[in-house]
Amino acid sequence: SLHEVTVTKRPTAKKSPIRIPFTTQTVKKVVAYCNYLKHNMPPVIQSNDLTKVEQWYRDFVDISEKELADVKACAAYLKVPTLVTLCAAK
Repeated sequence: SLHEVTVTKRPTAKKSPIRIPFTTQTVKKVVAYCNYLKHNMPPVIQSNDLTKVEQWYRDFVDISEKELADVKACAAYLKVPTLVTLCAAK
């Protein structure tokens, strides 16, 4: 099923759902990445070499090719460029 998010621009504004064309599982994966970035530096990736990237990021993209493609597409849709780069480097 597709994921639906309710966004409010102003505290007094009427809430209206936004449909995101990705599964709940994929959106949750992207949100988990963003939550991790709140307290950690984004990965620095050079030449698609993940050997020098923190283990958490390597584990994060240690998923099936299908899931990786979905996460990359969702990250692009939600404008999370460091995640797009991380997925592309895998």
